[in-house]
Amino acid sequence: MTTSVIAVDENTAAELASDDRYWIQEALPGLRALLRKTGATVAAFDFSGAAVPLSAAVAEAAAGLPGTFQLEGNLLPDGRFAATDLLEAEDDLRPAPYSARLDSLIALFRASGSSGPIAPARTARNDVEKAALYHGLRNTRAAGIVLRRADAPFAPGAQPTYLFARETAV
Repeated sequence: MTTSVIAVDENTAAELASDDRYWIQEALPGLRALLRKTGATVAAFDFSGAAVPLSAAVAEAAAGLPGTFQLEGNLLPDGRFAATDLLEAEDDLRPAPYSARLDSLIALFRASGSSGPIAPARTARNDVEKAALYHGLRNTRAAGIVLRRADAPFAPGAQPTYLFARETAV
């Protein structure tokens, strides 16, 4: 399964960042990956399906989370994992809207009290949060932002519901 993002320009990014249908996250550094836990087994894969190494801290933290799940996110250069989506949690959540998947992702971490080497990525949902994140990222010259449509199901490949604006556009 592959997933990619569609790049957008500064004007489009600013317009969509103010659209209630889109939520924003920081475009994080590192390798975009899938983190899967089945029983006691924890593994990570890139979007071509190739296994990728995990830090012991991330593997241990994932093993401590309840149930079977598959997360989408970024293996950060410092060894942590920033989860951006929950694709499976016992059941396939891909058909559910992103808003429901994100709520389930947050609930997974909240129920376990987990923090540290694996955690949900910061997501801005409302106008106040989005403005603060958007302008904060511009001021720090972050790599960019990801715009996710809150009502969209997950779909592999480039989708108009999953957009990216580079630092120069943010």
